[in-house]
Amino acid sequence: TYQLIGAEISATTRFCDQLVQVSPLPHDDGLLLQSIESKSKTTVDDPQQIPASDDPNRRDALLLNGNFNSSSDIQAMLQQLRSRMNRGTRLFAVLYTPYAQWMFRLLTFWGLRSGALPTTFVTETELRSLLRLSGMEVVRIRPAVFFPLRIPLVSCLINAILPVLPGIRRLALTWIVVARPLPNIPQVPSLSIVIPARNERGNLESALVRMPEFATKNIEVIFVEGNSTDNTWEEIQ
Repeated sequence: TYQLIGAEISATTRFCDQLVQVSPLPHDDGLLLQSIESKSKTTVDDPQQIPASDDPNRRDALLLNGNFNSSSDIQAMLQQLRSRMNRGTRLFAVLYTPYAQWMFRLLTFWGLRSGALPTTFVTETELRSLLRLSGMEVVRIRPAVFFPLRIPLVSCLINAILPVLPGIRRLALTWIVVARPLPNIPQVPSLSIVIPARNERGNLESALVRMPEFATKNIEVIFVEGNSTDNTWEEIQ
């Protein structure tokens, strides 16, 4: 399973300057990090420990392995990560889909896995919304691992063919989500000024001249003409 996921992530991270796994879970044995190719690999226990860089051309990769499935506040975690990301940073999140719940319960019942059961499962719509609220956007979502057991030839064929089949591909047990930060563009609010005008001929120009300066230049003035009996409408035109 980790070889499949690692190969998918390595297609990008082998070109990155650094791969940082953030907040590994207690039962994480490090096998996924070992299976991913990168020039440099490290782990940090807290997002604030992620090495900061002022180089806008630096390409770093952040790795979350199952963190979404054990967090009670995914948005807060994403916002912490966003504060440590620059333009070239990419977030790789490995998460188990809602369709994987049966697998965890079955493997735990058989005693084939240890650790607590995942408590949180998010849909694709929820995931996109959480990333957008945290200042990030989805680059791609890659389904992976339909058959987690190793049977020569059989498991390779299943895990290679099903991810490319429409409809069925969303039923994968694992999703590999790649996200990037949205640019920090200062938002200057626009301003709409509504001026009711009924029998105001001769006063419209002065209303505009006496208008104070505002912080934004994106201003619209809306005159609402109220069935005037003079030439107010013609003056508005």
